[in-house]
Amino acid sequence: MNLILIGFKNAGKSTIGKVLSEKIKKPLFDVDRLIEQNYNGLSYFEIYQKEGEKKFRELEKNAVFSLKNIKNAVIATGGGTLLDPQNRTQLKSFGELIYLYIEKDILSKRIEKTRIPTFLQKDFSKTFLERDFIYRKYADHILDISKMDIEICVNKILSTFYGK
Repeated sequence: MNLILIGFKNAGKSTIGKVLSEKIKKPLFDVDRLIEQNYNGLSYFEIYQKEGEKKFRELEKNAVFSLKNIKNAVIATGGGTLLDPQNRTQLKSFGELIYLYIEKDILSKRIEKTRIPTFLQKDFSKTFLERDFIYRKYADHILDISKMDIEICVNKILSTFYGK
């Protein structure tokens, strides 16, 4: 079974995914890193800026579909991966979707400290509500990590799936 981490940008999917994969000794596949590996060494943010959202989402879909035969792994998605209905269908067929929920105000402060994509600069509250709805609708499990450190979060996931 794959454990698939979903949620907003800066929720901690990649960081938590790395720690989780090390603890359960399973490989980590990070959708953003897969996009970068297949695109001339640019960061996912640089690819998004250079190519635009349409091309970025196409690359993202290719990365998701490249994981179709992966078993017993941790998969960290990008913040917008679930916007695409085909990605949602594929990911649901791959394993358990875990929504790493973070309260809007906490998330907003995290995002302000990083490079902010154009779509978040416009109307963060609206984007948050739209994506939160999608994440909740497709998640098999919702974990509120607003006030959790990484270790506690990983331990909660372990206890849910492995009884540890």
